[in-house]
Amino acid sequence: SPVRAAAFTPDGQILLTGSDEGMLCVWDMNRKNGPALVHHVVLAHKSWILDVSPVDKRRFVTSGADQQIHVWSLGQGYAPLHTFHCDSIPWTIYANGNNERLVTGTDHGCLQMSSLDPWQKK
Repeated sequence: SPVRAAAFTPDGQILLTGSDEGMLCVWDMNRKNGPALVHHVVLAHKSWILDVSPVDKRRFVTSGADQQIHVWSLGQGYAPLHTFHCDSIPWTIYANGNNERLVTGTDHGCLQMSSLDPWQKK
């Protein structure tokens, strides 16, 4: 299945990828023999994962054609910490961990700002 989204964590040690099947993969880039798949969520989204953006070293967000944005934490298992439901498809996302903001670009040509404050780093 095509990989539609990819992003590194700020420290460059982890690569996050999302596919058209809705699969989310976490890759360890520090392995001696090359990148290694260390975690995956088969149905992270019910449709295409369109974008992935790190928030900080532990958290990241994904957007999907299922009109949802998920907030994830590395090592937290197979369920997102939180889900935002959108009125339209969130094609692009950017998370700013410094001030806990999330910007979403939708298929309606709008930018939407959301707060990540309730999901502070633990």
